[in-house]
Amino acid sequence: MCARTLQSPQRAKELKIRQGIRLGLFVVVFGALIIGGVLFLRSDKLNIAKLDVVGLHSVGNELLTKAIESYFNTTAGFLAHERSWVAFSSAGLADYLGSAIPVIESAQVERNGLGAITLLLKERQPYAQMCSVSGSALVVPCFHIDAQGIIFGEIEPTDT
Repeated sequence: MCARTLQSPQRAKELKIRQGIRLGLFVVVFGALIIGGVLFLRSDKLNIAKLDVVGLHSVGNELLTKAIESYFNTTAGFLAHERSWVAFSSAGLADYLGSAIPVIESAQVERNGLGAITLLLKERQPYAQMCSVSGSALVVPCFHIDAQGIIFGEIEPTDT
């Protein structure tokens, strides 16, 4: 014969209270971890503070800075600051710079620790010029064309 212990109503009530307390503590600890994680990810200590550019000479710093700022502003998220190395995508920035600045043929982004990145940029090399002609006069603007046929870089027309 199997002996079963019947719980008194008082004992059942105590167990229910303990379960409620455990659940409450779990919710508080889990919430604190979530809030702490968000505050940590949005911390300025995780931001990219240094940017080195190698290999691009024909584009001014202002245009390059605007393109990089634009990339960071479009990738901003709720959990991490827009310049955080946690939310930062090296491939995404390289692709964005290649499409935002036509003079850039290829871009490679390297992370140098937590707070620094290096951009290795390769410029398109002009192969030909394209200008419109109206009668016997050249119509401004003219453009460079690279060896792959990609039009880039507005230029002043030459006589050749």
